Amino acid sequence: MKITAVLLASVFSTLFTPTSSATVAANGMAVPEVTVASTTGLSISQDASSAYVDKCDNPNSNVLITQAAMIQISDAATGTQGFIALDRDKKEVVVAFRGSESLLDAYMDVKFDLVPFVVSNIGGPQGVKVHQGFLQAWNGVAKTVNTVVREYLKDGYTLVITGHSLGGAIASLAGITLNQDLTIRTGGVRIYTYGQPRTGNVKYAEWVNKYIGTANMFRVVNFDDPIPHLPFRTQKLDYLHHGTEYWSFTVSPSAMNTKKCQSVGEDPKCSGPSPYIRPNPTRTPHRSYFGLKNGLPYCTKETT
Repeated sequence: MKITAVLLASVFSTLFTPTSSATVAANGMAVPEVTVASTTGLSISQDASSAYVDKCDNPNSNVLITQAAMIQISDAATGTQGFIALDRDKKEVVVAFRGSESLLDAYMDVKFDLVPFVVSNIGGPQGVKVHQGFLQAWNGVAKTVNTVVREYLKDGYTLVITGHSLGGAIASLAGITLNQDLTIRTGGVRIYTYGQPRTGNVKYAEWVNKYIGTANMFRVVNFDDPIPHLPFRTQKLDYLHHGTEYWSFTVSPSAMNTKKCQSVGEDPKCSGPSPYIRPNPTRTPHRSYFGLKNGLPYCTKETT
């Protein structure tokens, strides 16, 4: 099962620019104004595609050709893969995780029991629990990421963490781990995820919302993508998303049909109640965000 790739987010800061005023979409829904630059969307697609190659010295050469230093991260035991980029112009350390691609990734996806949050010497507050498989996937590379980020996160640099699908869940876990371990100032970590599945329970969502801040999280859901609705919420498994959902509520997303949802809980007026949801990860809305399909590498120097 090949679900899709990771998203490198050094260019994500201009993807969504919500304002206080509202507009009305063609379907009558009131939505905040959300600026979506087409050139940025193309860059995101190229960055996502570049994550499929084993080594991409400069993902998306139109953006990161001389400004970024790349470090690959991977763990054979869990299948976790990604990279770290240092963007000196934007003063950002970017950590990106690949989405599900291998059978090992799929195995991690279905280990959906909720377990206590424990990463190295970092433990969550009482009652915080997360998806067992996602936690194992993050633990496989957590030490490496922590060491590299600790070295480069200085001189006013901010941390951007991103991923798609499984990669989005890992990005969430990485964000709160690094926030707690490195004592990063408020606003010093931003998380951008696409098609992220539910990652933890209610207390986990509350913890992440509090310490990362809902204004610093962009959890994008494309139309009727089914993966953000998994694992299912049950009486035993009280999964809940953290903030903040940005929902593209038509098959052809644009500024006029992308809605910024409520920052706490799962907004009933966004993707949650969609009647089209089906648990099928091969659906186009999960494989292609903003109409741009991932899979092709865009690297200045490609090594396979």
